[in-house]
Amino acid sequence: MSGEIARDMSLLSRLVMWRRNAKSVNADDQDQTPQPEASIDRAALDFVPIGISLQGDEQVRIVNSVAQAIECLTTEWPVRYGDAFEEALQACIDSVKGKTSPEQVRVALVNAAKAAGMRVTP
Repeated sequence: MSGEIARDMSLLSRLVMWRRNAKSVNADDQDQTPQPEASIDRAALDFVPIGISLQGDEQVRIVNSVAQAIECLTTEWPVRYGDAFEEALQACIDSVKGKTSPEQVRVALVNAAKAAGMRVTP
């Protein structure tokens, strides 16, 4: 079991680094950004955008993909414990592995945000 958790965390780490790298490359060069795994199709991991107020009502983070959800949960999320948070992380992992849909990640992310007392806008 611990080996599986280590692989999942490694996958999350690679996706966060990939996402950060994609943000740092200008838009013209973005399609040349290497993906963490050849089997991951970025467009296939997109979902309907949602806005999440991470720290008060002033800062709203728009999230529209599994990669953005992973980055948000692992680097910006104010409450990193609880069933809803863990279910959102697991949904991200499962989606990257092809076991769940990006829409299921979106639902889990909304649930985690509401459980943490954050405002969510469609």
